[in-house]
Parts: sequence; C-alpha cells; structure tokens
Amino acid sequence: MRSAFIKNEPRLAAVCDFFPKVPDWAILFFFFALILLQAVPSLRQESLTFDELVRQLPGYLHLTKGEFRIHTEHPPFIKMLTALPLLFLDAKVPPPPEAWTESSRWQNAYDFLYIANDADRLTLFGRLAVLPLTLLLGFFVFRWSKRLFGRGAAVFALFLYSFEPNILAHGRLMNTDLGVACFLFLTMYFFSRMIQEVTLARSLLAGLSLGMALATKYSALWAPPILLVLGLGLLGRPMTFRFRGRPPAVIERRVHKVLLISGALVGIGLTAFVVIWGLHGFRYEAGTTAGYGYARSWTEVLPEGRVARAAVLWAQDAKLLPEAYLHGLSVALLKVKRSAFLMGEISADGWTHYFLVTFLLKTPLPFLLLLVLATVTARATWRKREVEAVFLLVPVILHFAVASGSRLNIGHRHLLPIYPFLMEEHKIERVWLSYFGTASPTYHGITYNYLPSYVLVPNRDRVPTPFVAISATNLQGVYFEDPDLFKKFRTREPVAKIGYSIFIYRLY
Repeated sequence: MRSAFIKNEPRLAAVCDFFPKVPDWAILFFFFALILLQAVPSLRQESLTFDELVRQLPGYLHLTKGEFRIHTEHPPFIKMLTALPLLFLDAKVPPPPEAWTESSRWQNAYDFLYIANDADRLTLFGRLAVLPLTLLLGFFVFRWSKRLFGRGAAVFALFLYSFEPNILAHGRLMNTDLGVACFLFLTMYFFSRMIQEVTLARSLLAGLSLGMALATKYSALWAPPILLVLGLGLLGRPMTFRFRGRPPAVIERRVHKVLLISGALVGIGLTAFVVIWGLHGFRYEAGTTAGYGYARSWTEVLPEGRVARAAVLWAQDAKLLPEAYLHGLSVALLKVKRSAFLMGEISADGWTHYFLVTFLLKTPLPFLLLLVLATVTARATWRKREVEAVFLLVPVILHFAVASGSRLNIGHRHLLPIYPFLMEEHKIERVWLSYFGTASPTYHGITYNYLPSYVLVPNRDRVPTPFVAISATNLQGVYFEDPDLFKKFRTREPVAKIGYSIFIYRLY
C-alpha cells in the first residue's frame, strides 16, 4: 500500500529515492551550516550577557600564568576555551587591584575587556571558540538517534536541534550551560555503548567526557552516582567484553559482571580524575602570581554542613583535587539564596515548579507535541533498546528533579542587543537607564542618565530626555530592596522592546 502510494506521488517518490543517496556527512554539513548561519551573524550584535564578563580574563590567566584563584565559581575549561584565541590577539592584562573582593574581581574583568582591549573583538573570538561544542553535541544527537530509531529519525532529530531556540541562544555564548550539556550527553552515550559491550576505548571515551563535564560545571557532579546506579542496575542484562580486537567474550556469571562493571567505572573515574588535574597543569596550588588571590577566602567558602565541611577539609589535606577546584566546589556547596521572579511573584527561596513552568513556556509548542507523540508511538523501539532508553530518560528525570529541588531559580541571562540601532530608529540621543548586566553602555555608544541598576556604575548626568530604558529584571525589582521601585512602568505600554529584555518607555 505504501509503495503504491509513493508510486502515485512522483514528488514523494523522488524524495524517497534521493534521500538514501545523501551521505551522512552531507546531512551533517547542511544542518551545521544552518546552525552557523543563525548563530554567527548575531555574535557581534549582542553585548555580553551577565556572566560572560568573568570568563576570558580568568581563562587568559589560567593559560598564561597558571593562575586559577580569581574566579573559582566554575571549573576552568570554558574559561580556558574562550581565552584560547586571545593568545594570538596580543591581549593586554590590566594591573590587579590592591585587594581581591567580589566587586574588584568584576571590576578587573571589566577593565580587561572595556579599558585595556577591544571588547567587541575579544568577545567575538571567545564566542566563536564555544560554537564547536554546539556542533559536537549536534553530531552525537544525530549519531545516537540513528542507532535508536534509524537514519530518518536521526535527520529529524538534527532538524529539531538546529532550530531549537534554547540551543541557538546558549550555544554561541561564553557560558557553561551548552558545554556541560554536551559533555554529559557524550558521557551517557559512551557509557551506554560500554554497558552493551565493554571495551577499553569506550571506557576511556566515557571517562574523558565525564572529566570534561566536571571541568566545565560543578552541577555535573550528579553524573558519577548515576553512572554507578545505571551500571549496577543493568547487571541482569547480557554483557560482553572485547579487548584488543579479540572476539567478544560473553559474561554470564553475576560476580564477573560486577567485577567488570566495577573495573570499568574505576577506569572512567581515573580518566576523569586525570582530565581535571591536567587542566590545572597537574599542580595542586591554585596560583602563586604576585598580586592575585581569591575573591573569597577559604574560611568564607567552607560549607556549613558538618559532613560537607569535613569532606572538603579532608580533600584539602590529602590534596585529592587541585586547590582551585576544591575552592570552587566549596562555593558550589554553599547554600546561596538568590532572588527569583516567576509569574508576577518574587521569592528568595525559589519554587520547586520553576523549571517545569519555564520548560513549558520556553520550549516551542510543536517540539512539546512531538515529544509526547514520540513517547507514545516509539514504545516498541524502546522495548527493543531498553538499555539506551534508560540512559536517555533517567538522566533527564534526575537532572530535572535535582534542579527543581535546589530552588536556585536564577533564570535566563539578560542581553543588551542592537541597542544603538533602536536609538537611531527612534531618534534617541539619551535615555534614563536602569540596566541589569555587566556590559558597558558607554562602550556601545549609549548616552544615559543613571537610574537604580544592578552592577551599572552610576554617573551624575541629568540631561533632560523623555526616554526611559529598564531591564526586565529591574522592572520587576527582583534584586532591589524595594521591588516596586518601577511599579508604575509595569502597566504602561513600552514604545519598544530590545531583545525581550529591555523595555523602552516615552515619558512625554
């Protein structure tokens, strides 16, 4: 019936005849070109998102001085990756402050980009350095989908990936989100392949991927326990072992399976361990360069919990991990409260349903419908590939549960996109500005009168102008003592919205 239908539809028949002839590399090239065409033109149009400011200077100091102390809140990999192009750009480093504090750390990073160097040039090359991770993740989305559902499904998965707005938004920024997603996905892919047939190569690749995830973001720490649970939980499945090209050996006895999985997990852990040490130059000390230090001392960042505190102190004494990594891990373990905004409410404690709501709001509706449809219609395939189904579904459920339980609802980063173009369109020469972000309005040609902001340096200008520009976070008063500071603007209709994050109002 299907053949008859295709035969009577010449166009569809032509597509079906053509599609199998297209090699995988051509399909990947086509979709990667689409991703780059969407991502690259916007790199120069959008100013720094909030956390991008403190990526390149720490990374540059990692690479040139072996100095890891000034920013330990994230592991070093993404910082080093974004700073790698700077080695060929003759970047200039401003003198360190007299004392390292939270504010001086950010100010020094600001001076590095906006005073000592060409911020647009450094930002462009830093963002370009991150883009290959987006393509790498897309490649393995295609590869795993092909294994599970076939080539047609893999092409469709890559199509969805290439136009998914969250991937496109974060895949071109100097942040850790896309990087950790990429390496965690690779970890699960290689580990699922290793569970089906244990080989040295698959164990090493899983360990390398895990090490890169742990060297990208501390939230990847949930991965080792889940690997242990998944590995031991699948002992009832058939298992084979292959070494150096020899025929696969079937492992039947449960005790032998336990030993094999345990050995593979130890190998994965050791490989990840070496990756973390390697990125720190196989040196325990966080840095010895004169003038540099921690923004927060060890006494300030040690966890409050007795067990966590004792574990960190023991790891320090044993020099289990590099000092800077332990310091950053301690920062990550601190119970930090951050004000968050959701559906008209502000909370310092967050909400357990925050990520569920944002997922439903920020994921395109067709994608959500396809997700439900695939879950229902692919049950037969899931039964045939139960192992890989577990490796796809369990990490998603666990990560969602951990993120929801943390109640750290920081939300999406704010942008300052194409602002000068909007000014030219509306003949705006000056604005009253309340800005949430770390980019320099002056650097981008914006003349402003200061309004209460987050991070923005005050000035004393009070030149009359009818235009007011307020970042969405400030409009809702998320980080202000008085959350209703700009309440009267919430009911007014803005004359324009910049990147959905900055609202422009006309007073008269």
